[in-house]
Amino acid sequence: MSDGKNCYPDSDVLINKYNIRDKVLLEKFEIQKVFAKLLGLDVKPTRIACTYDVEHMVNIHKYLFGDIYEWAGTFRKENLYKNARVLSGGSAEYADYHDSSGIAAE
Repeated sequence: MSDGKNCYPDSDVLINKYNIRDKVLLEKFEIQKVFAKLLGLDVKPTRIACTYDVEHMVNIHKYLFGDIYEWAGTFRKENLYKNARVLSGGSAEYADYHDSSGIAAE
């Protein structure tokens, strides 16, 4: 993901609202923020209307990551590979961004 549109120059760290440029620190911060948001959903699931459509998926993403990333809740404009500690340094399988923009058009 190095030098991606959503990364700081010459870096593979995602641009974030807190200007955290250390990859490990950002990962820890993201885990804490998203965990708190998930607890909020557990306490009050109606924070996000359950419509079970594309808008629902986008709203979940924005709710979970919107405090950290400006682009949360939008469709990507590039492919993403993000190492994850829970995957032993591997990456989740992300859809090609061309495919996800087709979903948005439906």
